[in-house]
Amino acid sequence: MPFSNKLKVTGLTGIIGSGKSSVAAFWLAKFNLSFINADLVGRELLAPGRPGWENIRHLCKHFILKDQQIDRIALRRALFHDETLRRQLDQALHPLIRDEIRRQIAILAVSRPDTDVLVEVPLLHEAGWENDFSKIILVYVDSQQGLKRIIARDEISRQEAEKAMQAQWSATDKIRRSDHVINNNLSWPATVLQLSHLGRLLWSEKRLTH
Repeated sequence: MPFSNKLKVTGLTGIIGSGKSSVAAFWLAKFNLSFINADLVGRELLAPGRPGWENIRHLCKHFILKDQQIDRIALRRALFHDETLRRQLDQALHPLIRDEIRRQIAILAVSRPDTDVLVEVPLLHEAGWENDFSKIILVYVDSQQGLKRIIARDEISRQEAEKAMQAQWSATDKIRRSDHVINNNLSWPATVLQLSHLGRLLWSEKRLTH
């Protein structure tokens, strides 16, 4: 079921370490878009007392620290190594995240009916959300480039980075299920050319204000 019958909602996903956030930032600066980040929604739902936090408490309470915050580093490492736990948490958290995204889009349909919506969802295909969007855009880098980026970004070992990559679908499977692909494997100026062209095809540019 689409996220909205009133607004055009585009899904942005990508290979791990592909630069999705940089792509989103470029488009938000240039085009008339509202933006929702599924990871941020998930983090908000994991705050103490929120529904996602309650699910963690019931499934694996040993990841909750004395101050009631979730030990995100320990949980992330466990998820990379324990497929059963990862599946259980996905089943518990994905519906909550999806409902909250739908709620935010419904608010935008009233408050900003002239906008299009871009939703960044790293695990869009893995979660089975393809039918929620009017279009799906995939940001691509090769696996070695992606590994280098997440090792530097998250300050983790190569082994941990490889585990994170193995937990996601392959690039081939994601490309097959996407409507558009941005190749972010080259220089940023080369990526910008692709982003500008695709953005103009999909959305209206922001009006300049003086």
